[in-house]
Amino acid sequence: MLLVDDAPDNRLLMSLYLRRSGVEILTARNGEEALQVTASMLPDLVVLDLTMTGMSCYEVCKRIKSNPTTSLTPVVFLIATDEREERIKGLQVGADDFFSKPIQRDEFLVRVKSLVNGHQARKQQAAVPMSVEAGGDGARDDYAHLRSRKLMDKILTTPGVPGNPQVGYQNRFDAVILFADLRGFTRMAEKLSPTQVVLLLNDQPVLAIVVEVQLSVDGDKAFTWPLYLAAIRRRVGCAAYLLVVTPHEHVARWARTPIEMGPPGFNLRPMVIGPDGIPIVTNRDQARLSPELAVLSTLAHGEGPQGLDVA
Repeated sequence: MLLVDDAPDNRLLMSLYLRRSGVEILTARNGEEALQVTASMLPDLVVLDLTMTGMSCYEVCKRIKSNPTTSLTPVVFLIATDEREERIKGLQVGADDFFSKPIQRDEFLVRVKSLVNGHQARKQQAAVPMSVEAGGDGARDDYAHLRSRKLMDKILTTPGVPGNPQVGYQNRFDAVILFADLRGFTRMAEKLSPTQVVLLLNDQPVLAIVVEVQLSVDGDKAFTWPLYLAAIRRRVGCAAYLLVVTPHEHVARWARTPIEMGPPGFNLRPMVIGPDGIPIVTNRDQARLSPELAVLSTLAHGEGPQGLDVA
């Protein structure tokens, strides 16, 4: 990785941090040095500070992208969070990403490693020897690993069949593709099914939760709780769960009892949070960080032995 910044302190601090995290780092003081290092060392990533003196970062980026040897090298700008016009200018000259100041170290390191690994993977793919396919001209196919062999065989053996991807290939049209980096999306997507992810991205609900605060045992709930779930499922058209929250242990035990709906094995099992599942929050700093948890702790343990500390 090449870091270009005219401030010695910034170069030193970022270099130390990245080296300790296992990233090989090169530095340059200005645009001219950056172009020389890029041409000679071929870094996997170039990070340009927007405010550096001399040759502008836009010109540096433009030259890197116009050089066939370095055109695929990712170029990232360090900018202030509110500089929308600068982002647009950067995109116009080929910038691949933007890091906002002040830099969040953990996020910065993850994104740097992702860009570096991506560029290294592209270089390895480009270095694969050319293979001659039957009837081919010996040119390397950069996308062969992305295609299904079974699908390609079907296309080649049944051209012109309705539904075949080959049909209508003569019709060309322009398309605009948006690539968005959604914060926290990966962690969320790992816990959802593919269908749920698609529905969520299309602004469709994927899960509904009916929360019921229960302070006492109530036999009528065996008949009203299923109605709540049926109503919400009908309204939003997705899976629905019943969550019962209670500060009393005996109520929690009662609420965990499956509700028989009729057919054998067709039971409703509410999710229950009782005193045993709610931690006792007595630390003010923890309460400020998690006010919702502090409220639940007060409800569940406010009348217990540590009630005064909790409240």
